Amino acid sequence: MSKVVLIYLFFIPSLVAFASDIKCTYNAQMKYNVQGGFKTETISFCTRSSGPKFFSINCKNNDCEALRSLKIKRKIKLGGIRGNPLFQLCHIVKGVPKRVFIQNKQSLRESTLCFFKDKSFVNVGFIYTTLQGRGSEREVI
Repeated sequence: MSKVVLIYLFFIPSLVAFASDIKCTYNAQMKYNVQGGFKTETISFCTRSSGPKFFSINCKNNDCEALRSLKIKRKIKLGGIRGNPLFQLCHIVKGVPKRVFIQNKQSLRESTLCFFKDKSFVNVGFIYTTLQGRGSEREVI
């Protein structure tokens, strides 16, 4: 009985810590460059200290196209193409990269995000970190 209690005591606090780690913001204004000016949209997003640090609210339960696209194994070759390599990674995982400014009540944030068809997004740095951890499945030249 004491072994079960110890496992329970260690397991439950870690779940609570993970759940409380996510902080979501609703109705923030996102501004990004389009031909001839800027476009403004209202978005909701979440942040956390581990995993994707900045992501769309529809990824909160780990069920969105942005996160599913990173589970597909692919060989990645970077180089030989002009432009931001993180933008290249976004295109490789079938996303659309955008440099955005996000304004909420507390702050103005500049970020580079990768957007997907279901309107989900993650920061491009998370894509790099995730693919980097796959070792032989990627090839960077």
